[in-house]
Amino acid sequence: MKKAFLIIAILSVGFATAQNIRGQQNENRKEMRQKMMAMSAEQMADLKTKKLALALDLDSKQQQEVKKIQTQIIQNHKNMVKDKKDRADLTTEQIYKMKSDRLDAKIKTKQEMKRILNEEQYQTWVKMSRKRHIARKSTAKQHINRS
Repeated sequence: MKKAFLIIAILSVGFATAQNIRGQQNENRKEMRQKMMAMSAEQMADLKTKKLALALDLDSKQQQEVKKIQTQIIQNHKNMVKDKKDRADLTTEQIYKMKSDRLDAKIKTKQEMKRILNEEQYQTWVKMSRKRHIARKSTAKQHINRS
């Protein structure tokens, strides 16, 4: 009986500690996300371009063109985040237009990247984009399941 009680007590402390650590990690992520959003679009685009340069072995001309695209994408994203508060009052026509515009921007980005990158780099970029998309979906599902 004492052993069972001791085991239960140890497990309880272990679970409580694990929950506390997870909560701290979530707070750290939120803080980091806020700091990242406080950066300018140019700074964020510069970092993203450097990551892509490392992954895709971009030359300087490609880096300049990719940076322009990334700056535009990030600026659009920041504007979208600012407008997020107003989304509750949107009509179906406004929602359709917003989603259509977002898809048009993705198509344009894909076309621009295809123009800038060579075939091998483009294929690598597409694979990277798919992996990011899958990772986001999985993270979103985990977040929904926790709620």
